Amino acid sequence: MRVATPAARETPPFRWETVDAPRTVTLPPGLSATDAHSGREVVTNRVRRWVARGWLGLRTAWAVCGVTLALLVALEAAYRIQSGVRKGVASATRPTVPHPYTPQQWWPAYQGELQASFATQWEPYVYWRRQPQVGRYVNVDSAGHRRTAQGVARGGAVRRVFFFGGSTMWGTGARDEMTIPSQVAARLAERGVGDVAITNFGETGYVFTQSLLELEFELRRGSLAPAATARGPGLERRRFRPPRRYSGTRCRGHLRFHR
Repeated sequence: MRVATPAARETPPFRWETVDAPRTVTLPPGLSATDAHSGREVVTNRVRRWVARGWLGLRTAWAVCGVTLALLVALEAAYRIQSGVRKGVASATRPTVPHPYTPQQWWPAYQGELQASFATQWEPYVYWRRQPQVGRYVNVDSAGHRRTAQGVARGGAVRRVFFFGGSTMWGTGARDEMTIPSQVAARLAERGVGDVAITNFGETGYVFTQSLLELEFELRRGSLAPAATARGPGLERRRFRPPRRYSGTRCRGHLRFHR
């Protein structure tokens, strides 16, 4: 009779393990290890609450911004819709009023020349000037100045007069011979004044600063201008004196600003 014997167990190989010696932690007087652990938990929980509150505030702010933007878009859309409806109703019920110059024979040709004159070119400091144009009613020279209908002075000294301003001075809606500078030249010719050369520096959309820059450029070029006149909205009459750096020129007189 055989008796079963248990199998021999394998003995694991022997190995050395190095165990770090426990570190000694010094706690403040009156504070136990339990209290220190509880303090860390309090700080951790407080940080978590701050992060949660910050995230909630960010979400709330984002939601408020989104709702505000949507409201502004809705208001803008509503305004544009009602504006379009009002303009459509007004244009349908408003009678068509013809331009006062419509009966004139020259008006259709003038409109075409005026539209063609809106082509501009870059001009330093003042930004734009009209391109040269030759027509029957609207003429612009190579310097971008509107033509002034005036007689040519023959012999002797010539007194130069500069006109500055915006579209009113340039002569929008008027033929060359009907602009303000041309009318001044015609009045002077009626009085026998023929030694005056008038230059129209007016340009559509020009403001006071651009006109003043144009005058300064002419003074730098050595132009002699005994008188200069400007017309535009909000301009007052002022005495004009050339800057000291131009004191050597013979530019004297006054610059009048007409409202």
